[in-house]
Amino acid sequence: MFQAILCISCGAVFGALGRWGLTYSFNSLFSTFALGTLVANLVGCCLVGVLMAFFWQHPQVNDLWKLFLVTGFLGAFTTFSSFSIEVVELLMSDKWFGALGVIAFHLIGGVMSTMLGILLYKLLFRS
Repeated sequence: MFQAILCISCGAVFGALGRWGLTYSFNSLFSTFALGTLVANLVGCCLVGVLMAFFWQHPQVNDLWKLFLVTGFLGAFTTFSSFSIEVVELLMSDKWFGALGVIAFHLIGGVMSTMLGILLYKLLFRS
């Protein structure tokens, strides 16, 4: 149990720092669109696709790696809590089309990025 907690915690530290770096780098580019949040979600969705495809193909890999990478790192790296408050703020400002655009980009883009991650894994590792 302690190993699981340690793996999740260490992964979360790196994921949170990565998300902060993206937010710091990209969110100032557009005043009405949080690009860093979108990039974190799309990259995170793609990575979860790659990682889960790997774990499905290699079930013998220690579960602690999944806890570190998926639960810890990606759990802290992806930012759906930030996404939701950004949508709410747009809605509260009567920017309905902007809110719908953000929702569409994140959700459709996230699903497509996850599928891309699985495809990339299959192409790179010929499984």
